Amino acid sequence: MSLRLEVCFISPFLKSNIQRMRYAFGLLLLSVVLSGCAFDKKARLEESIDTYVKSLRRGDEATALAFVHPDKQDQYFQNQQKFGDLYISNAEIKSIFPDEKLESAVATVLLEYFPQNGSSVMTQKRKFTWKYEAKAKAWLLDETTPLGSR
Repeated sequence: MSLRLEVCFISPFLKSNIQRMRYAFGLLLLSVVLSGCAFDKKARLEESIDTYVKSLRRGDEATALAFVHPDKQDQYFQNQQKFGDLYISNAEIKSIFPDEKLESAVATVLLEYFPQNGSSVMTQKRKFTWKYEAKAKAWLLDETTPLGSR
């Protein structure tokens, strides 16, 4: 009801309800398009972090490496080999904090892991730094270690 009143107030030159609905839909579509870029980048960030964390949990090294910034992949791969005997039993995203411009973000992940030849489970909150790569239109991990930083 209030939307109809607002549309009638904004567009008194529109005579029929259909014209008013089209006008309101156009305004809604315009606002979605204008805010869509930021929403799209944030959704991509959340999806990238979620897929990366799931790949850690599954032990899918190739998928995890695909999310690493190309400049850091060699060092990441070397560090990944050092952690080869770790089994991650649980990985849960706790928080994601993007900057205002959506160019970088820090994700906090709770990891539970243990060495495959051991029996003690370790739990740590780890931070992962992500950067938006405009050319690739993708969020990439800006870390050299698979388990992030403390």
